[in-house]
Amino acid sequence: MTLLCRSGRRRGAAGLSCWFLLGLLALAGCAKVESPSGGPLDADAPIVASTYPDSGATGMADLDSLVITFSEPMNRRSVETAFQIVPDVEFSRLEWKDEVWTLRLRSPLLPHSTYVAFVGADAEDRLHNK
Repeated sequence: MTLLCRSGRRRGAAGLSCWFLLGLLALAGCAKVESPSGGPLDADAPIVASTYPDSGATGMADLDSLVITFSEPMNRRSVETAFQIVPDVEFSRLEWKDEVWTLRLRSPLLPHSTYVAFVGADAEDRLHNK
């Protein structure tokens, strides 16, 4: 499509309309309507980034909660299902804030006891990476 606009000295309504139309066409040609790409797809499996108490900690009789921090936000239901602790412990509350899961103990841990807690392989992040 070719548009011709006069570039004479007189600026009448027709001349301004022509330049206005040209400007709109130029802007319309620059815009590309599409969703933002959002970056690369997350295909990385999540990991446990840290725990409290640390693995191998002793003297935790006065402990009131366990804290597990993941490398990314998790599918909460899958983590809660995949979590185990031996011997069994009752929790009064399970709290999530971003990638941090806090498990509030209902009662203190038994003295002179060893506890083993783990998150199984079925835990997944929000994009279902395991």
